[in-house]
Amino acid sequence: MLNAFRHTLAVLTLAALPMVSLAEDVKQEFDRLFGAEVKRVTASPDPADDIELAQQLLNAAKGSTDKPAMRDHLCEYAFALGSRDVSGYPVAVEAMQFIAENAPADSGGAAKRAECDQKIAALYQRGYERATGEKKTAAGQQYIDFLIGQADAKIVAKEYAEALNLLRKARPVAVTIKSNDKDAIQTKIDTYTQLAAVSTKIETAEKKLKANPWDKPTHAQLLELYLTDMDDSAKASKYLEVGGDETQKKMVPLAAKPVLDITEPQALSLAEFYESLSKKGLSLTRIAMLTRSKGYYEHYLTLHTAEDVQKAAASVNMKRISDALAKLEAEVGAATKKTEAADGKTLDLLDYVDPSRDAQRGRWSRVGESIKSERGGFTEVPLLRPPVRVDGGSYNLKVKFVRDTGAGGGNLPNVPGFGAAGEGSVAFIFPVGAAQVAYTLNAIPSGASGLADIAGQGPDRNATRKDVTVNSGKVHFVDINVKLDAPPAEGESATASIAISFDGKQVVDWKGKESDLSLNDLLKPGDAKAFAFLTFNAGVTIGSAKLKMTSGKAEPTEKPVDKSVKAETAKNDKAAPAKRDDERREREKMIEDFFKGRSK
Repeated sequence: MLNAFRHTLAVLTLAALPMVSLAEDVKQEFDRLFGAEVKRVTASPDPADDIELAQQLLNAAKGSTDKPAMRDHLCEYAFALGSRDVSGYPVAVEAMQFIAENAPADSGGAAKRAECDQKIAALYQRGYERATGEKKTAAGQQYIDFLIGQADAKIVAKEYAEALNLLRKARPVAVTIKSNDKDAIQTKIDTYTQLAAVSTKIETAEKKLKANPWDKPTHAQLLELYLTDMDDSAKASKYLEVGGDETQKKMVPLAAKPVLDITEPQALSLAEFYESLSKKGLSLTRIAMLTRSKGYYEHYLTLHTAEDVQKAAASVNMKRISDALAKLEAEVGAATKKTEAADGKTLDLLDYVDPSRDAQRGRWSRVGESIKSERGGFTEVPLLRPPVRVDGGSYNLKVKFVRDTGAGGGNLPNVPGFGAAGEGSVAFIFPVGAAQVAYTLNAIPSGASGLADIAGQGPDRNATRKDVTVNSGKVHFVDINVKLDAPPAEGESATASIAISFDGKQVVDWKGKESDLSLNDLLKPGDAKAFAFLTFNAGVTIGSAKLKMTSGKAEPTEKPVDKSVKAETAKNDKAAPAKRDDERREREKMIEDFFKGRSK
C-alpha cells in the first residue's frame, strides 16, 4: 500500500493542487488525500514507516510552494511523524526549517519562525533527555549546537537577554556531556552579560529622554552607546543633533552609508575615526571598531590606485590595525569574536547577481527572482559566480533549482555518457575554509554524484559518491552544511565537515582535512572564497540560493540588483576574433585535460 501511496505523493506537486478550491478547508483536503495512510502508519509500532511517510510529505510540501497553507500543513504532519523516533528527527527539523524559511517577512512570519525554532529546540531537548550512553552525548551536542546557533542569531539582532537564556540552557548540558564547547559557552555568557548591561543602560537613558527630550548629556550617552558598544551608526544618528560634537556630526552620517557609497577621502577619514574609538570600552566593542577601521582602509586602498606616499601610509596604518585586531581577537578567543561577523540572517546570493557582470562563461539571464543559463557547448561550460565572498566560517546554503529540458547553443562531441539536451551535469561550487570544492550531480561522463575533488579524485572515485536522480523540469533542493573545526595546533592541518542533502535525503557526510579538497581547473570560478554554479550539456534555472552563516562572515561585493531590469550575458561576444579563438582553445584544452584525468 505504501508503494501506491508513494506514487500519489510523487505526482502531488503544484500541478495537482490547483484543483483544490480556495474555499475548501486545507485540513479536510489533507485528510481526504492522506488521512487513511497517516492513520495506518501511526497505528503501526514500527517507526520506520512513519519516518518514510514524513519524508514523502516533506517532499510534497517542497512542491507546494505557491500553496502556503497546504505547504505548512504538510510540514506540520511531517514534523509530527518524524518526531516519533530519534531517527526521524532530521526530517522533522527540516520540516520546521522549511516552514520558517518560507514564512512572510512580516510580524506574523516572525512569530511563525519563532514557533518553529521553539519546536526544534523542544525536539532536541526531548531527544537528549531520553537518550542514554554514547547516544546521549551525541544528542546533547546536537541540542547544544542548535541553542548556540539560536543564541548567536539573537546576538546579531541585539536581543541579549534572549541570547543569554539560550546559552544558560546550553551550559549545563555541555557540562554534563563534557562537551568541548562548555568553556566557550561560559565565556559567551560572561561577555554578553556585559552587552546585556549596555542594553539596560540604553533602556534607562531612553526613558529619561521621554521625560526630558532635550537632555543633552543623555543624548550624548545614547550616541556613544549606539556608536561603539552597539556598533549601530544609523541609530546613533538619531542623537547627533542634540548630543553630538562636531567630529561626530561629520563622521556618523557617513558611517551609516553603505561602504560602496563612500569616497576615497571619506574612507580615509572614517578609518582614522574608528581607530580612535577602539582605544576604550569592552573587548568586543574594540574589536568592532578595529574591524570597521580596517574595512575603511581596505576600501580606501581599493579606490586609491596611485603608487604614492598616501597609499604607502595607508598600507602601514592598515597593517597596524590588522595586527591590533588579531592580537585582541586572540586574547578574547575564537568563541567570543563578535558574532555580528556571522550574518545571522538568510542572504539570497541571487539578490546580488547581475548575469551581464557575473557570468564567467556561457549565457545567463535573470527571469524575475531566478537566474537561468542556456545549455552550453563543449567549449563553453556555463559558469556564474555570485558576488558574495565568505571569509572563513561555517554556514548553510540551500539551493533550489531546475535542470531545464530545452536546448541551447553549442556543439557537443559524440562521447558516450554525454546524453541529449537537458541530461547533463549541474555543479554547486562552494568554499570550505581555505579550500574550495564542488557538489556535482550526474557528473560527465560517469553520471556520478558527490564531491569533486577529494584527494584529487572525482565523485566517481571517492567515498562521497551517492548517485541521485535529477529529473529535468522538476524542482530539486540541495542543502549544503559546512562546519569548520577549531583552529588546529601549529603544524597540523585544518579540518572541516560537509553534510549535503538532496531533496531532503542526506547524500554526503564527509569529514577530513581541508587540504584534501580541491577543484579541477574546469570548475574553478576564479575566487577561492566565492560560490559558483556550473552546468555541462544542460541548461539550469536557479530559483534561490539562500546562505546563512553560523560563524565567520559573508560579504557581498556588489549592491543588490534591480530585479525588474532584465540583465543577461551579451549574445554577441565583443572580444576580438583572435581573442575569442584563444579563449575557445584554452577551454578545449581544459576540458580535454579534465576528461583525461577522469578516464585514468
